[in-house]
Amino acid sequence: MRTTQLASIIIIAAIACALGVSSRFAGAQTPPSGYAHFTSAASLWVDGSNIVIQANAVPAHKSPYFTPITNPQYEAYNGTNPNYAQNPNHIGSQTIEFRIPANPQVAVTHAATPLGPIGVAVNGVPLFNQYAGPNQPLTNEINSFDQYGGHPQQTSMYHYHAEPYALTTVNGSDSLIGYLLDGFPVYGPKENGITITNADLDQYHGHFGPTADYSGGIYHYHITAASPYINGTGFYGTAGTITYTLSASPTPTATTAAATPTATSTVIYVPGVGGIAQESDLPQAPAQSSTALRSRVTQRETLAAAVVVASIICGSWFALRCRNKQT
Repeated sequence: MRTTQLASIIIIAAIACALGVSSRFAGAQTPPSGYAHFTSAASLWVDGSNIVIQANAVPAHKSPYFTPITNPQYEAYNGTNPNYAQNPNHIGSQTIEFRIPANPQVAVTHAATPLGPIGVAVNGVPLFNQYAGPNQPLTNEINSFDQYGGHPQQTSMYHYHAEPYALTTVNGSDSLIGYLLDGFPVYGPKENGITITNADLDQYHGHFGPTADYSGGIYHYHITAASPYINGTGFYGTAGTITYTLSASPTPTATTAAATPTATSTVIYVPGVGGIAQESDLPQAPAQSSTALRSRVTQRETLAAAVVVASIICGSWFALRCRNKQT
């Protein structure tokens, strides 16, 4: 009897685990392991040679840039910068789609990073470069960063120019922060227990070596305490693209998909973890598309939960059947 019960438990766990993985990696293609760090704030899948990431740029952490009183994520500034001066902007939902090379390669010609998003953090918040405007350093603007390291510009897009303390405090100073548009990962300010400085990095603000997510080694950027913070004189690789409209997400397929999957065969849903801006060259994102994005994510999470519940019911039925046969 006990053996049968134990076998039933194992079967239930195996079915639930398999279906859970199926809901997270819904096709034969899977992205590099680093992308598993992305939270549910982003919708992510493989599209041919690209990783597609859709996000609304609203951080899960609190900020003084949320609307006071009406938004539960509002938190007055409680950081350590005595020169903090909040800019007049507020955080608003955006519609952003990043297309990033899944297999990044060093560029023949290294392009300069533009104003606006140059990458995306694992919580769906855009990463910006070291400038407040065309060739304007962050000297004054840095005083408008909230206690978590970010701020919004005039189209209400919240972003990070430097270390996102909301991520490094929770995940560790050596954790994966996100990816730049060229597909190379960005890590925190520590590596192997040592704080990285600009002197440890090349002109693009990175170096080659193994990481927790790429044991065989990969070129990767590091965030540092001093300018240029995230990226140096340009992208190390060839940058992907950013659009402010969302393409249709693929329909999830079973993990037993054909050996040669379609370009949009993999969808990932990862549970969540935990001066005035001068960037004026960004288009305003349509709010209704962001709402549609959140609706799609909610529907997928609900479907995944339903699958797991169904697997538990089936396992329980199997256990009961075995028990009846034995008695």
